[in-house]
Amino acid sequence: MARAIASSRIPVISAVGHEVDFTIADFVADLRAPTPSAAAELVCRNAMELMEKIHSLKAGLWRVWNHTFSTKQMAVKHMSERLVDPKRRLQDLMLRCDEMTQRLDRAWQRRHERWANQVRVALSKLPPPREKILRLHQQIRIHLSELESEIRRQIELRNSRLARLASVLDSISPLRVLERGFSIVKKDGEVVKGSSFLKAKDQVEVILGKGAFHAEVLKVNKENHLKTLN
Repeated sequence: MARAIASSRIPVISAVGHEVDFTIADFVADLRAPTPSAAAELVCRNAMELMEKIHSLKAGLWRVWNHTFSTKQMAVKHMSERLVDPKRRLQDLMLRCDEMTQRLDRAWQRRHERWANQVRVALSKLPPPREKILRLHQQIRIHLSELESEIRRQIELRNSRLARLASVLDSISPLRVLERGFSIVKKDGEVVKGSSFLKAKDQVEVILGKGAFHAEVLKVNKENHLKTLN
């Protein structure tokens, strides 16, 4: 029996009736009562308390529902009072649109007049076109004169430099050397650079500062005769 009470899903009250004694059922039951009548009182008392609690919750829920309904009803009434007739709302918007259009036209006219005044003032400050053209023409002539002077100066510098270079080239020219008494000897069209390139009876061409002639080598000397010239 104790195992059956312990495994029961239904709440069990143990009330054997011997108040001074304890049984195993008292320890495994959900609640112990000293007598069966006391157990009945416990069960009835709990049922009455539950019914009272249910009635109390029901009354509280009803009060909350009444309060919520009254609040929502007042909100709906307030919103309905604030609603405006669509036709009247449209008329108000049209009037406001007309007012904004008039204000925009006035603002545009003021802006246009201000711009026109600014243009007139700017035009009054501009010099006459003829005077401006003459002044520009004079500036162009001055610049052209300066440009021509600079071009002539550069040409003179280039000519002077070319003259110096021509003088240097003329001083080292072979023709100038020949005019000082030297000559160029050629054999078979090639310049003879030393006596070692010649032998007796060779035909050579001798070029002078003025003119040239052909000669035959009679004898070749290997010695340096430049010292005798000095």
